[in-house]
Amino acid sequence: MARPLPVSYEELLNETLPMLDEHFIRQSSPVHSRPFEAARFIVDHMIVEITGDSKDDYLSKPWFSGIYLPVIRWYEQRYGAEIAHPKNPMVHGLVSHFGALYALRVELVLSEVDCEGHRWIKFPKEVQLDENPYNWLFAPPRLEDLKPSRRTSLLETSRGVANRLRSINNGLRSATYPNEVNRRMASTILRHLEKAALDATSRNDESSTFVPWELQMACEKAIKTYLSQRKITYPATHDLRTLNKLAEPSHSWQGASKLLAAFPLEPRVMRWRYAEITPPTQAELWRMYGAAVELIEGYADRLTKTFTFNSFAVKLKTAPWHLPGDA
Repeated sequence: MARPLPVSYEELLNETLPMLDEHFIRQSSPVHSRPFEAARFIVDHMIVEITGDSKDDYLSKPWFSGIYLPVIRWYEQRYGAEIAHPKNPMVHGLVSHFGALYALRVELVLSEVDCEGHRWIKFPKEVQLDENPYNWLFAPPRLEDLKPSRRTSLLETSRGVANRLRSINNGLRSATYPNEVNRRMASTILRHLEKAALDATSRNDESSTFVPWELQMACEKAIKTYLSQRKITYPATHDLRTLNKLAEPSHSWQGASKLLAAFPLEPRVMRWRYAEITPPTQAELWRMYGAAVELIEGYADRLTKTFTFNSFAVKLKTAPWHLPGDA
């Protein structure tokens, strides 16, 4: 006996979306990209005709909202509203205050809707005038309880870290890469810095032993990305000083060597990684983190770029099927 056809669009979604989602799972598609792809599949392969219109250029048609938004709702019910929508890229940084370490949540790309309903996507290089980096700190001290000098120091430290992370992001995003392997390697640099920040603030000695290794890998990949872009052959090594010496003739940046002087040698980093020695102190972690982000920012800034993102912004026209409050 043949299965009865769905009598409503909701029934069609309940029958179709579980199978489509299984397909997306096998493809390892991120959840936030699935609703749009599912809606496109429905229009492309399941809708025969639209009364009074055609499917030509359907992404510019207001009726697409009737297809897309119920799909969004289905995904929100399955995965939750938070995971079903794309989020602006962000990274966790590290801030020191009276010797204690705090995690700092920094958005790398900003978006806002103007009075005309158009969305601006911004790639800031620094903290904006209307942003307060204190609000990005996890469990920070109360500002009103601090002396003015300490309050200023905490805010300036937070702003400085956020500025470096945003600068690194823009430098890596706008760089030209010799091949896809090199691009993928560069794309993991900020994740190593984030892992270091989260391990350093975990209040766990075992986690803190991984911080130097994560910082080492972030620096190593930044220098190797620079060397690859300039077609400079480098050996299979984790030694940052060896890699930096190979790069020095092409950039003459003496500050890189000074920053590496504050960073431990590879054998010590490896002994920390395998918990063979006493975990690093919070002061050591902060010193290594500061040297690492400054070194990486310097190399990211020196990468060859087709375009430079210095607080670059682009205005996107809102789709006619987009409704206020919806993704």
